[in-house]
Amino acid sequence: METQQTSYDVCRAYLSDRRSALGEELYLKLSGQLRARNLDALCSSSALVDWHSHPVELVRTLLQIEAFFKKNASFTNDERCLEAARSSFMKNEELCRITNRRLDFYYVQRDRLDPDLNLWMSRMERSIAEVLGPINPFRELIPKMVRLTSGATASQSRANSLPFMKMKRRVECPNAAVPYVRALYRYFGYRAPAIKVSNINRVEVVPKNWKTHRTIACEPVGSLPFQLAFDEYVKIRLKRKLGIDLSDQSRNQEMARIGSIDGSFATIDLASASDTVSYNTVAWLFPEPWFQYMCAFRSSTYKGAFGYGKYSKFSSMGNGMTFCIETLVFAAAAVAVGARNFSVYGDDIILETDLVPKLLKLLRFLGFKVNTAKSYYTGPFRESCGKHWHRGDLITPVYIRDEAVSLPDMNHLVNSLIGVTDPFGHTWDYLKDFVLQRKLPIVPHVENTTMGIMIDAHSAYAQGIIDSRHKKRMWVPLIKAVVPKGKSVEIFDSRTLFLWYHDAFRITVPGKQREPIQRSRTTLPSRRYVRKWVAWYIPSGPTPAHLYWWADHLLRVS
Repeated sequence: METQQTSYDVCRAYLSDRRSALGEELYLKLSGQLRARNLDALCSSSALVDWHSHPVELVRTLLQIEAFFKKNASFTNDERCLEAARSSFMKNEELCRITNRRLDFYYVQRDRLDPDLNLWMSRMERSIAEVLGPINPFRELIPKMVRLTSGATASQSRANSLPFMKMKRRVECPNAAVPYVRALYRYFGYRAPAIKVSNINRVEVVPKNWKTHRTIACEPVGSLPFQLAFDEYVKIRLKRKLGIDLSDQSRNQEMARIGSIDGSFATIDLASASDTVSYNTVAWLFPEPWFQYMCAFRSSTYKGAFGYGKYSKFSSMGNGMTFCIETLVFAAAAVAVGARNFSVYGDDIILETDLVPKLLKLLRFLGFKVNTAKSYYTGPFRESCGKHWHRGDLITPVYIRDEAVSLPDMNHLVNSLIGVTDPFGHTWDYLKDFVLQRKLPIVPHVENTTMGIMIDAHSAYAQGIIDSRHKKRMWVPLIKAVVPKGKSVEIFDSRTLFLWYHDAFRITVPGKQREPIQRSRTTLPSRRYVRKWVAWYIPSGPTPAHLYWWADHLLRVS
């Protein structure tokens, strides 16, 4: 495939640029693996050296070589990846079944439980109860917090799941959720909808990396709004009670940086965390009123890619409550083992290094598997929330994740790689030829990396790329960029106002702004893109220094 050839060509140019950092022996070894197209070896390049005793530039280089292939969907074999996803799904269900039996036994026989575990479980129960508080204030806020998304549901594909479409259809939900759905409609003055009782979600797979797919479930349309209401309320409580802001990953990233310098913090990552939160883990730890609410909107059965079966986990990815549930459980675990300075974002856990043995013991009891390849509590390296640090230096690689065949994908690929490669080196020459051969549009620095190939604003003005005298938008800076071609449709339906009311006036997470949907118009999703004149808005952040060099390299007359 052309896309695969592009990845190999970029990697070859990058290896040439980094020859001195790699050393002759490593350079020849990696070049041989590249010529042989040995993906297994290329995707584990960082294992070739000991990170503790080698300079940061070498570690940075090896991580970037991995990133060219590791998550690249163009190298995946669908049949093999589906089988790997099926195997992982079934193993996680078996692990949850074992955990459920273990917790069943020890919940009744608390006197037989290890004293440390007994103490930590009690602390977790108290911590979760303090974060959630009484349930009645939440119930009063449900009408303001429920929301519909444009995601796929258990019975409809994403293309047929815009919010106004969902409102027109029969509502599917579990039996325990029926009173909530009917009460919500009555609250806003609507007749009770036609309801189909269903506790089944639909399991699908999406690309994860070149070896396997990721499992995700599409929930019944009547359950998801109430799941998202729980999610929003818990985010507010987590920030108020524990200082955990799930709209911002910077705290985790900063603590990981500090940990890479002085070793004071460890970063713990769990394998398949959302798929290993067992039913009895939630039943044991959460207060009864909250547990009953969560169960009312939980899908107990699955169908789809892996057949039909009953869940042993409490909820899957795709359930609007899952992310907050796992965050709350892991935050409570950190508190239980005595953490004073910690942060949790999903399954990314950061806490004091000396508490790692205690935390791992507690997590294993609850059935969680530590991802040893992504957990760091010794040495100079830490990784959390997508940021990689080595002794305080940011060495996060740029991943090539998909086929760069469309204009937006090509733009994103080039804009990402020029920031992590050597200025004026072989990679820059390759990317320059890539841009010129495909005639990709050049734009000034913008927030969106898919709109065009970015250069600094001064060079853009000098080249006439920014037009402030366009006949359609006098005195407004315009650029010709790649933008999605959407189709607007008029909606003449009173229930659209119902959705508009929710989105405009519901309570939101502090610091996170949302714009209300339009009252009578929406945009259907589209994968088509066009080049057109659009307004240029100066980005809020500073222009990266490499854009000045890149503009000189790209626009230089031969």
